[in-house]
Parts: sequence; C-alpha cells; structure tokens
Amino acid sequence: MKSYGIRSSSSWLKIIKIFILVISTFGPESFAQTQKGYGQAGCGLGSMVFGSQKGPVQIFAATLNGTGSQTIAMTLGTSNCKGVFGRSTTEFLEANKNEISLEAAKGTGETIVSLATLYGCNNATLFGMTLKKNYETIFPKSPMQGTELNRLIIETIKEESSILRCDAV
Repeated sequence: MKSYGIRSSSSWLKIIKIFILVISTFGPESFAQTQKGYGQAGCGLGSMVFGSQKGPVQIFAATLNGTGSQTIAMTLGTSNCKGVFGRSTTEFLEANKNEISLEAAKGTGETIVSLATLYGCNNATLFGMTLKKNYETIFPKSPMQGTELNRLIIETIKEESSILRCDAV
C-alpha cells in the first residue's frame, strides 16, 4: 500500500540530520562574520564600504577587496583585517611558538620570515639574527603564552631599533 505525503520516521530523521549539518556548518560562520564587521566577502576595502550587509552587495564588496588592497590590509592588519591571513600577531605566536622557538635558535626559517612581516620589519634576515642573539631573553626555559612572547619580542625589537626597523612596533 502506498502512502501519499506521509514520510517515515527514518526520512524525517535524515532531513533533521541534514538540517543540523547545514546550520552547524554555515550558521556560526555567518554569525562570526557579522561580529567581525564584514560579510562573506571578507575583510578589506569592500568591508569598509559595505560592512556586514547581507546579500548580493557582498559581490561588490568582494570586487573592491580584489583591487589589491586586501593583501596589504591582511598583512598590516588594517581595513577590518587582523594580521596575516586574518590572524593577530599574538594568535600567530601562540599557534607557532614551538616552530618560532626552533627557528629563532637558528636565526632563520619560514616562520621567522612570516613573523618579521607581521611586525613590519624591513629586513627578515636581520630580524632572525636579532631573535637568535637574544634567544635566552625571549625564550626562557618555562613555556609561555603568545601574549608574553609578543611582549618580549617587541621589547627586543625596541632595544635593537638602531639597526632593526619594524614599522608595526
């Protein structure tokens, strides 16, 4: 016997699972973007003009972001962007502190180059050598949070300002 318009409990369960999956995947992202001050187009010039408005206006925001200013904004932390790839310096340090410690001991490495960019240093090689020279001061034996590591690196950059120029400090 056929049932017309009545779904079995297993069909409803599948629909509910799909609904929960969709909401959990896209819901928090939309909320977070609104809290950050920009919509789906991301941070950049478009976010400064259109903010977190929803809908087709985000196409125009993305177009403005594509003018080349978004890369600079992401690097320098301007136009609603927070540091490189949307991260603040402290978050970057927290996420990469083990790698940074290893590379600072050597005075070179990709993570050190990225960190030099975050601080706006004009010479990543000199920045790496400065971290190596001051390794014991910056990286004491006990583990530390990204905020403390950031403070120690900034102090070191300021002490070495006669030879090392970092615009973001």
